Amino acid sequence: MQAGAEGAIDAWFGLWTVADDAERGSIIAKLAAPAVTFRDRYSMLEGHEDLRTHIGASQRFMPGLTMQRRGATRHCQGTVLAEWAAVGADGAEKMSGTNVFVFGPDGKMESVTGIQQFPNRDHDTGH
Repeated sequence: MQAGAEGAIDAWFGLWTVADDAERGSIIAKLAAPAVTFRDRYSMLEGHEDLRTHIGASQRFMPGLTMQRRGATRHCQGTVLAEWAAVGADGAEKMSGTNVFVFGPDGKMESVTGIQQFPNRDHDTGH
């Protein structure tokens, strides 16, 4: 069932750089279930519209960041873990972490949870 998971996850990370709103919406519709949820330290979203808008806002507030999958994914029965890094226009890693993707039987993402780490921090205090 997750034979195409790495391709879908790479498309997910690439989605965060798509500037055109309509194109971003089209990609989301291909990748994610209509009631997809997305959670990370900055957001708790539900549905295509929330996700499309959030990604657009992230481009305004964190311009030039590129999301990159790092290494192979790990998966079991619809749940996939993917390591990632956010790299700035200068090539420096700004943050990294792990995303937990849950895929439905149709191969679309039902939920994504991002767990971030920040460089030069011994532990995350949540602030």
